[in-house]
Amino acid sequence: MSRKPVISETERRLEEATRWFVILQQPDLSVRTLTAWKRWESVPENRQVFDELERLWQALDEIDPPAMPSRPAILEDDYDGSESVARWRARRQLQAAGSAPIPAPAEVASSDSGSHRSWYYFAAAATLFVSIAAGFLLLGRDRSHGAQSELEVFETAVGEHRDVKLSDGSTIQLGARSSLSVTMSERYRTVVLNTGEAAFSVAHDTGRPFNVMAGNGMITAVGTAFNVRRSDDAQVVVTVTEGVVQVTPNLVDTRSESPSPASLRRQRLERGQQVSYGEDGKLTSVQTVDDNAVTWHEGRLHYRQEPLRNIIPDINRYSRKPIVIGDRAAGDLLFTGTVFERDIDEWIANLDSIYPLLEVTQTDANNVLIRTKPLTTSK
Repeated sequence: MSRKPVISETERRLEEATRWFVILQQPDLSVRTLTAWKRWESVPENRQVFDELERLWQALDEIDPPAMPSRPAILEDDYDGSESVARWRARRQLQAAGSAPIPAPAEVASSDSGSHRSWYYFAAAATLFVSIAAGFLLLGRDRSHGAQSELEVFETAVGEHRDVKLSDGSTIQLGARSSLSVTMSERYRTVVLNTGEAAFSVAHDTGRPFNVMAGNGMITAVGTAFNVRRSDDAQVVVTVTEGVVQVTPNLVDTRSESPSPASLRRQRLERGQQVSYGEDGKLTSVQTVDDNAVTWHEGRLHYRQEPLRNIIPDINRYSRKPIVIGDRAAGDLLFTGTVFERDIDEWIANLDSIYPLLEVTQTDANNVLIRTKPLTTSK
């Protein structure tokens, strides 16, 4: 009769912390999920394990990952993970010496060897990270057991702005139809921007980084001012108005055979610079912008050579009549100018004057449909 392995309390907490670590990387977190997270991490021992896991992850992120082995090397390597490395090496040595081979526990078809080994390398890397984390935790590193954290959720309606002051002295200006959550602890300051736009003025604290998670990436500051805008399609635009921030997207590129160097996975932004990234985590080139780039809190939405597909979701946060883009060609049209919050209805009505190829129609559902005019054929 087999017995289940005994799992220590620390190992159990580590497993739960790892699960929460993965969940909290997701771009969209419901209030229910955040409430469950708050309940779990309110236990000091849980928070201690999670903080150590997060600290270790950030430390590992500073290290360039090793390159994956070449395909010829993978094909030459017949280790499939079905037995211990010691047994596999012993079998190879006996084969090399001409002795009778020790049979492997399982044979893997050659057509599947490449994909199986690729999975093995990934699983091994994930296991290595958890093992290292467990090692640090089980060694009993000195921690503060009384650390508590605060979780708050803030939301705004269409056309509504809201000023939020945090316990550390930082301030957030939350734009219209936006939502975010804030978690403050003794070691970290973390904001998750779920929808919309927010301007941050961060109180200086070198020992407690200020992280804003938006879409498929994260913006980190120590003490500075910056703006983050997230569209419905997970496109994120980061603009720095004071100091310096670091933008770290999560690259998603399955075509790449080896990970990108750490230096290519993040971007340092200074005052007057702007960068964006999408759902794939790819950064655009850094743009230089003026003071008009972030004026929404003054009732002015300023754009420069930006496609309507990015602008319309932004306008919809202030418009009483939702705008719908009817076709791709309409969404690709570029706009440069300023839209005043008080005159949004007028701007919508004049779109067909700005773009003669567009037609603007109000639907029965009180929506505004913009699309390119159909081609007319002469008889």
